[in-house]
Amino acid sequence: MTAELGASVVAPAPPHVDPSAIRSLLLPEAGVLSGIPAIQGNVVTILRDEPRVPPANTQSPEDCDIAAILAGLGTSGYALQDTISPGGRLQQEAHLFADAAAAESAYAIVQDRAASCPAVTIDYVEAGDPISVEVSGTADTTGTFPSLAQDARLSADAYWVTEGYNGYVLVGNAIVHWSADAANYHAEQMPRVDRAVLGTRSAVEAVVLAHLQQFVTS
Repeated sequence: MTAELGASVVAPAPPHVDPSAIRSLLLPEAGVLSGIPAIQGNVVTILRDEPRVPPANTQSPEDCDIAAILAGLGTSGYALQDTISPGGRLQQEAHLFADAAAAESAYAIVQDRAASCPAVTIDYVEAGDPISVEVSGTADTTGTFPSLAQDARLSADAYWVTEGYNGYVLVGNAIVHWSADAANYHAEQMPRVDRAVLGTRSAVEAVVLAHLQQFVTS
């Protein structure tokens, strides 16, 4: 008589990102250019390690500016990389928390706001114009890293429009926020620049996730 024993599967512990390694969460410029071919030409990459305190922008509805919410959660580390070109842009931000539990709580807020806010108008004090942000098609997944991605459309004064994608990834005690944007266009005077020039939403998200997978296994 033989007994068959089922092997128990133990989920790996979430990675703990040290503040000294926070910038490694962000896909380097070379990876951005190879992963998103639309970003080419006169490329400029901006790096920042201090979070910018967002001004008190008026929102309608309230509490829908997820970037501002994340910035106000008292993170223990921050890094930004903004890769800009005439053909497109990829901005990445890493928000570091004290531990995985704190990051998970913050990510739950992100999920709730993403589900509750399909559209928000933010009156950006610095820009002097109200900017409407519309998101759609939110895909919430639980793979190696919990992540969500959205189609996004920003319009300023209802004329200047930028289409792209927006996403958040939970990586242990960190949340990575990324946004990919096609070149902007004037809705009445210029041809539409479809977000599809960047690739599909899932393809752009896969570029970010592949780098994070490499980060945790290196």
